[in-house]
Amino acid sequence: MISITLLSAHLSGYAVLLACQKNRAEGTVTRTDEIADIQTQIKDLETRLAGLEERLPAHSIPPQLISEMDELDEQIGVMKRRLAAILSAKESTGDMQGKK
Repeated sequence: MISITLLSAHLSGYAVLLACQKNRAEGTVTRTDEIADIQTQIKDLETRLAGLEERLPAHSIPPQLISEMDELDEQIGVMKRRLAAILSAKESTGDMQGKK
């Protein structure tokens, strides 16, 4: 069972994702949109991981559950590194407007 907090985080992240997709369709994607999109993806992955952690049995954890958790953890790491690279590039170019 998913908690109300996790569901709320997922829905708010989905709203940000839809706004970013709309900007992409209009050809007006900014770095700020890209950052928000990545942050939303990270929140979604973290929500999924937390949901799996809530379902962990006390004993005899199925290998596929461990594998899925490892995969989500790796995806979170990749997205966080990508976000850090974008933020670092934004700072180094002095791009304070958030434009690409």
